[in-house]
Amino acid sequence: MAGKVVTLFGGRWFEMLRMTWDPVHPIMLQDPDSVYRELRAHCPVARTDYLGGMWGIFRYDNIVKAARDTATFANGARPRYPHMRRIPLETDPPEHTSYRRLVLPFFSAERMNRLEPAVRSIAAELIEPLIGRGRVDIAQSLTYPLPVRAVCAWLNLPDEDWDKILYWSEELFASSWGKDPERSKAAETALAEYCRQKVDERRRSPHPPGTDVIADLLAARIDGKPLEEILIIGALHLMLTAGHDSTTSSIGIIIKYLADHPDVENLLRSRPELIPNAAEEILRLETPVQMSRRTVTRDTEFGGQMLTKGDRVFLVWGSGNRDESVFGQPDKFDPARSPNLHLTFGFGVHKCVGAPLARLEIRVAIGELLQRTSRIEPAGPAVRTGNPRFGISSLPVILHP
Repeated sequence: MAGKVVTLFGGRWFEMLRMTWDPVHPIMLQDPDSVYRELRAHCPVARTDYLGGMWGIFRYDNIVKAARDTATFANGARPRYPHMRRIPLETDPPEHTSYRRLVLPFFSAERMNRLEPAVRSIAAELIEPLIGRGRVDIAQSLTYPLPVRAVCAWLNLPDEDWDKILYWSEELFASSWGKDPERSKAAETALAEYCRQKVDERRRSPHPPGTDVIADLLAARIDGKPLEEILIIGALHLMLTAGHDSTTSSIGIIIKYLADHPDVENLLRSRPELIPNAAEEILRLETPVQMSRRTVTRDTEFGGQMLTKGDRVFLVWGSGNRDESVFGQPDKFDPARSPNLHLTFGFGVHKCVGAPLARLEIRVAIGELLQRTSRIEPAGPAVRTGNPRFGISSLPVILHP
């Protein structure tokens, strides 16, 4: 079947097996699931020439297999910023185990419970001025500022810093995938310097253990040794970008889904206890982070393809979340789906360590929005961001009192 033209996507022939998967083609914003369905069926490990060449893994079982095999599919072999590793993400076992164990307490149930009132206050402050105002862009007014402000509250950073942190993070996203290296470097440098300043401030003003993430990183010991400053800066850098980036996308996706599906919106208004499960199911259907990168550490045969040491591989969570072999009626919204083995937060040792924080922000944002309104009415087309993020940069709605 190699080289055979089998179907048509987005006005161009899609030549399977020899490879025509294009992660930034317009169809990937309009209808990625139609592409993923064909790839799962005909070419579950597919190559693209984009960015000098990379592979995508599309079937659920293969994604899980690769995520488990950190010795072959490494996360730390090629950090995004060569001078600064962002722990624990850009490390692999056994080193990763120590770093992940170190940061897990930062997302404990106790810390999330302490944080919830602040997140709820921020959500109310952002939502109230939008109600009854007519057409508003809820993405720019709520889904972008709320997560970064919540992260600032979690990290004990000044609330007024949220806009510059958001700017740097968005610059990094806009210039990602090799689009604008100079723009990316400027944003990365500015954010790293901000992180360095905050680390210096904590050194001069210690906090009691368990009350401040940055202070806890400074006090941490692994094998009896403190963390190098560059690792603390890298960890903070990651928390300030990944810590709100995917959550921004998630909240926007869920609000859009509710606006487009009044039956689901009304169900959650009448049964708010279903919000957490419904949110997980919506994010299975529309995965905010479509894929994550790994680096192949040795020549290996995988999914019928030969992968070479140094190859870049993307675990396509968005495709796995619609895999027919795992999810019955995969394109159907089912808030009672159980078990819901979705890959929205990844899988394996690198599964998102910040998921408890993201879930808190999502639950509070959607709960406060539904509690304070009677209807979320679409008021224009939404604008998507693009791979590897599948978020929403503009979402016009009318919030009825």
